[in-house]
Amino acid sequence: MTTGYNIIKKLPDNKIIIEETKKNNSKTHPKYYLLNEEHADLFIKNKKNSDLLTKTQSVLSMVVALSIALYVGMRTKTDKIKNTLFGIGAGAITFAGGEIFDRWFKKNTDKRILKLFNAKEIQLDDKRPE
Repeated sequence: MTTGYNIIKKLPDNKIIIEETKKNNSKTHPKYYLLNEEHADLFIKNKKNSDLLTKTQSVLSMVVALSIALYVGMRTKTDKIKNTLFGIGAGAITFAGGEIFDRWFKKNTDKRILKLFNAKEIQLDDKRPE
């Protein structure tokens, strides 16, 4: 999934509208934010850093899950198949827990960014061409 940020409209009262577009399997999922013009660059930078941090945490949880699976699977010399299956299960549970934490962290980080820059998520009535 790739995310892009564009300034799409400048309003007369020193406010702007920023479009956040997430592309996933050729479908776009746009969100629109209304904020002051002087905060636009910092807002976009913080949103991109938040996205990067979430991706890093996702990879880290995958590495931890794989290492748990390998460690548990190879810890004894007897009954390696049973231990390997147990390790894969433990790794899968760890990975799922990491993904749940990542989503919670991303949601809370996004709320903090919106509050920090006094931005509001808005709905646009007009449909933009793709």
